[in-house]
Amino acid sequence: MGWAPTLTWLRWGPKYQLHRKVLQSPFVKSRVGQYQSLQQKEALICCKGLIEDPENWPNAVRRFSVAVMLKIAYGIEVEGPDSPWVKLAEDTSDAIGKSGAPASSIMDRFPATRYLPDWLPCMERLRYARASRPAIEKLTSLPFEMALSKIGMKPGVKSFVHTKMGIWNANFREGIRNDFTLNDIKGAAATIVIAGNDTPEPFEPEWSFKGQA
Repeated sequence: MGWAPTLTWLRWGPKYQLHRKVLQSPFVKSRVGQYQSLQQKEALICCKGLIEDPENWPNAVRRFSVAVMLKIAYGIEVEGPDSPWVKLAEDTSDAIGKSGAPASSIMDRFPATRYLPDWLPCMERLRYARASRPAIEKLTSLPFEMALSKIGMKPGVKSFVHTKMGIWNANFREGIRNDFTLNDIKGAAATIVIAGNDTPEPFEPEWSFKGQA
């Protein structure tokens, strides 16, 4: 579907364990407090949006979750609910939600089938994967490329990508092998955004009530 290596789609093994270790570190109980001021700031913006436009409250909530996660992962500021970053995250979340359970498709069981024509019978998941690929590739690549372009321009910016790229660059200068590659950093950052973007309660009142019951 266009993912760089992400924890959600990796099979169990050394690469999976490395991603899990790297992603767990910034979000352990002793370190999540560093994001509190960011969450408070974005919560105030969200409340302001709810007051000014209560009819479109899902947009304010969606912007809140995307803004927090993009800032944590890439150091990117989301200006408003009409930001292209919000639309991109929404499209990707929709693609993931309709893709089915991980490792449950015929392509997962028989990898060679991914090269077959998608008009064949039983290739619905392959057709969907190919149709969803552009949105997922954009979320994986565009914010990562923007974060890379700003490294060195704004030394005070803190994010997952900035931190990991600092380690990667230091190792590269010293001739030390980077087990966590650039592609791994890209995929892990996308994992943070998707995980956080899917965390808020559903926007359908019926499902919200069931979740609260």
